[in-house]
Amino acid sequence: MQISRDVDASAAVGEPRIHFALNFSSIGCPALRPDAYVPARLYAQLDDQLSRLLRDRSRNRLLPGWPAILQVSPIFKWYSRAFEIELHGSHGVGDFLRLHAAVVADSAEARGTIASGQWSLDYANYDWRLNAAPHATAR
Repeated sequence: MQISRDVDASAAVGEPRIHFALNFSSIGCPALRPDAYVPARLYAQLDDQLSRLLRDRSRNRLLPGWPAILQVSPIFKWYSRAFEIELHGSHGVGDFLRLHAAVVADSAEARGTIASGQWSLDYANYDWRLNAAPHATAR
């Protein structure tokens, strides 16, 4: 798919958040935004979209155990090279997730676990089914 190659190339030059902004119509994709991306607000919108994805417990969650398992969207696996660049002080997927512990976890204890790095990384299953709107009922 041409767009995937283009997106991967753009992320490699410094913007991995783009992977949380694109939606290819499957349920596993990041949720669509209620507004269009616009140049004047693009960086704020990408930050917001990142937060939305990281807060989505159907895609990212800390599973109890020792060590705990941080299960995240497979987008992080597929585009892991994009997270090897420095973004907000991170160098790689694990580092990126630790830096965003405040939104990846809901409780203070879970945030502490993620921030400390006392977890192993796992990738959730991706839902490839079509993300369709529910049918309107006829009147």
